[in-house]
Amino acid sequence: MLKTANLIVKDMNFEGYSLKSAQDTQTQEIYVAVRWVCNGIGLSRGQMNNESVRVKEDVVLSKGARNLVLPTDGGNQEVLCIDIDYLPLWLAKIHITPKMKQDKPLIVEKLIDYQLKAKDVLAKAFLYDKSANSQLFTKLLDTLERNNILLEENNQLRPKAEQFDTFLNSKGFISLNKTAKALKVGRNKMMKFLRSKSILFLDNRDNLPYQKYITAGYFTIDCNVGRDGKVHAVTRVSSRGVSFIHKLYQKQKSLSEGTVA
Repeated sequence: MLKTANLIVKDMNFEGYSLKSAQDTQTQEIYVAVRWVCNGIGLSRGQMNNESVRVKEDVVLSKGARNLVLPTDGGNQEVLCIDIDYLPLWLAKIHITPKMKQDKPLIVEKLIDYQLKAKDVLAKAFLYDKSANSQLFTKLLDTLERNNILLEENNQLRPKAEQFDTFLNSKGFISLNKTAKALKVGRNKMMKFLRSKSILFLDNRDNLPYQKYITAGYFTIDCNVGRDGKVHAVTRVSSRGVSFIHKLYQKQKSLSEGTVA
């Protein structure tokens, strides 16, 4: 892991290939280098050039494109990168033709793996880097403190159900178990519901939130060292997150009853 001005840069191993990625420590946005993704999939040089043009000129993808100066084998160079929130959309635009399936099945298989998994792997690599000396961790703590102040100043944004506040701990976040208890729903049922809404995903046996819901302030991820000596990711929910989930359930109930939310 390298640090440049306002960037934390990592070379991530994914499916046996290196993905050069970086996080802007000011905006918290995570980017991945386009050429490294193309190389990992197995695209030819001509196909790489075509995809670079697509990312820069596509009306939607261009919004997530950014040239970053990153360390490479040839020294610091300007590299075309794409925000990982746009990564699945870009990869979905790479059309898999019947000829590709027949002539290059390995490329097709890799492309599908990248479409389904790459974004979450990259996000987790940065979200879980919370060492005591980490500049990013310090910024996250500062952000958490500011959020707690805002939560106190904006009580009207909290759920109307007062029992939610009872479960808030000193950090302003509660566990998924206590969230389910506050909402008076079964824990496993709530996890399944949130996964069906693409809010949580399973990482081994852990239910973890997607990046955009962390950015929205609904969830945070703590890293705890277990008895086995390994670091485990633990999802916690803010009061805004409890309110968000509560409203999802209300909307679901209204739809099931055939009424308008």
